[in-house]
Amino acid sequence: ALNAGCDMSWDMGMVPDMRMGAYPNGTVARAMALNLTTMDTVRHAAANTFLQRFRVGLYDPPSHPNPWSEIPASVILSEAHVSIAVRAAAESHTLLKNNGVLPLVATHTGGHLTIGVFGSIANNSQAPIDRYSGSPDAQHKSNYLQGITTRAEHGGHTVVACHAQEVPSACAAKLLARKVDVVVMVTAGYPEAEQHDRADLGMPSDELALLEAVHSTLPTNVKKVLVIVQGGAVSTEQADARVDAVVWAGKGGMQAGTGFARVLFGDQDFSGRVAATVYKRSWANYSNFLDTSISGNGTAGRGYRYLSADARRHVLYPFGFAIAYNQYSVTLDQPTYTITAADLKAGKTLQVTATIACVSGPGLPEDFCSTGGIRSALLYLSGPRQAMEHRHSLLHDNIRGIDALPVRKEWLGDFSKVRNFTTTSPSVATASFALGMDVLGRWVPDGSASSLSFTKGMMEKKKIGIHAAVPISAVCFQKGVFVLSIFVFGATYLRFGAFCLRFGAIYLR
Repeated sequence: ALNAGCDMSWDMGMVPDMRMGAYPNGTVARAMALNLTTMDTVRHAAANTFLQRFRVGLYDPPSHPNPWSEIPASVILSEAHVSIAVRAAAESHTLLKNNGVLPLVATHTGGHLTIGVFGSIANNSQAPIDRYSGSPDAQHKSNYLQGITTRAEHGGHTVVACHAQEVPSACAAKLLARKVDVVVMVTAGYPEAEQHDRADLGMPSDELALLEAVHSTLPTNVKKVLVIVQGGAVSTEQADARVDAVVWAGKGGMQAGTGFARVLFGDQDFSGRVAATVYKRSWANYSNFLDTSISGNGTAGRGYRYLSADARRHVLYPFGFAIAYNQYSVTLDQPTYTITAADLKAGKTLQVTATIACVSGPGLPEDFCSTGGIRSALLYLSGPRQAMEHRHSLLHDNIRGIDALPVRKEWLGDFSKVRNFTTTSPSVATASFALGMDVLGRWVPDGSASSLSFTKGMMEKKKIGIHAAVPISAVCFQKGVFVLSIFVFGATYLRFGAFCLRFGAIYLR
């Protein structure tokens, strides 16, 4: 890894020895002893690492303090910055399941709402911020209970909360006595940290017991929303039959509660997407956790690019998955996109644009697209197997064993957050993407291709289940060419168009 450019290494030797330039019992020292690396390589890596530290001012003398270290809290926690934190939180929450319960106001026709909030993370202000973060004061933090309560009271609704110390039966009894209309459970998976692996990919047993107590006690007409606050993916299989909606929150930051309340009540649409493949609990037994190779040596594989067909049976939500309140569809803005190899090498980019049309979801105001519409579009690239194998052979001399990697059809090339939908009917907005040499250069590594040309072709439409684990690929009927496709997730439909290319393939989800 050091030779390949990984400049930082966790060297776990116990006694430092400056003559070795590293810990004598550590990995770098052992690599040098085996002639696997050189002192020049170590010096180069150390210089790169310390250069960044000098740049950020870690070694500035007290007589010449770094100006960035003098910024007061009043600036860091200014109204403008807090507003950005709210926006980031609102746009990062990801809607995974919705059986008509969300948004709360639009789906509830009875006027006043009584909302129950419970779960181990509901009233925890630090959990959404996590480790290695700054510590804003309480005035500038908003946990989930606080965010939901503030927004509910603004709309004339009532919030009933269970505290973390209450036993499941007591919490369920309280919610029943207060005649809640909907409950929101805010929880997490098993603890995760450095040097601490999770015991299970699912939810902890005590949280499941709490959910079961609430579910079995409340009337069946009380809707239930599950919110997962966790840095890593959590399987919600065990809870799925007990809840009407599932939201993955990740780590929403200091304004996680306020941001979540925006999407919960329908002030704006959900726009987050699954940032990492969410596996079923069975994945722990199916895969070999000691095998960290991307390809899995021809077995399970890792991630959306290299998972084997059999391994995809153990995926609950694929990378990039999301649903939304509104219905979105997409079309390219022009039939052909072309860029020359010379322009790519000169630093220019291929500009790809698409128009996303929006129709307000059921029960929402007709103008919700323009007032609350927002969509994250993901641009994927793919190519025919023979081109990928050619590319692998070019890299074989530098990366050992790369020709053994399985060839997958797609990988993320670019993304665009689409806002500002028009007030017209239909409501539309433009998604813009830029593909440069770093992305398209794999198709012209030796300058053999004079240009890349993208031409429009056929259109298709297929239905997928909400838990679809295997991405649907478009098929181009012209032999030996690539495919350009545009994907947009709706609540239950995946719409896409397939476009035949001369040199490349794009998928826009």
